[in-house]
Amino acid sequence: MKLRSVRHELGISPELAELARVRHWVRTVLRGFPANFVGTAVMVVDELTSNALRHGRAPYHVRLLPGAAKLRIEVDDSGGEPARRRTPSDHGGRGLLLVE
Repeated sequence: MKLRSVRHELGISPELAELARVRHWVRTVLRGFPANFVGTAVMVVDELTSNALRHGRAPYHVRLLPGAAKLRIEVDDSGGEPARRRTPSDHGGRGLLLVE
């Protein structure tokens, strides 16, 4: 699988409703790639974006950085605190395990 070596970036607002727009954007950027590849990328971007919106501060950016046979996914905010694992519970804490 060869990815186009073009950097894709999307700025988003602090609304949780942005998650749907981000998922659509990822599917559009990765159109033509195998469904399981796209599905995994959407899941990872959704989880990282959700965490940034819930725990970080604006501005928020999502980036897809293709390389040789790989895709780097970046989601950043201005919160300054690194993401950290929490003990899984009924209220969450599974996201970074899922991404890993």
